[in-house]
Amino acid sequence: MMDAAFQRRLRAILDDPVLSLTVLDPRTEEPYQQLCELFMESNEEQRAHIRAGWPYGREWRIPVPGTTYDWRGGELSQRRVRASLISQAIQPTVPDARDVLVGLPVMYWVALQIGMNAEALFREVASAAIPEMRKLLIDWISEPERQSPEDGGWRLVETPDGPRYKLRW
Repeated sequence: MMDAAFQRRLRAILDDPVLSLTVLDPRTEEPYQQLCELFMESNEEQRAHIRAGWPYGREWRIPVPGTTYDWRGGELSQRRVRASLISQAIQPTVPDARDVLVGLPVMYWVALQIGMNAEALFREVASAAIPEMRKLLIDWISEPERQSPEDGGWRLVETPDGPRYKLRW
């Protein structure tokens, strides 16, 4: 992708009027998903540019499909699951690794439930992450015994949207 096209797409996403909402609103998810798609289509220099501006002065609400941390009525789609995981790759630094690791089992499980190749998804996203996050994702995906949501502190609960995972604590 040429730099001019990249800059145009990034500006269009960030200038979306829905992002000016001062409350958390499900409509902000579409620009976020577009940003994730642009991030994954970009070269490393362009990804570094996205990371350098992250979070662009916004409080992004990044839903975790298949959990109680999703929007009410949030669908389980490959696009949403992928965007949720990409949030880890966009980060310019690795936050507390425990905070990252606790969410991985449920993202993996949800990806499997909707027919995605979860391992390939994790490896694809890891390839776009900074080296520390890449290692964290690859190490985690390489240990199948850690991939159970229940072992990661999640429990299945019934919600108006059907069964969803919720952290035990």
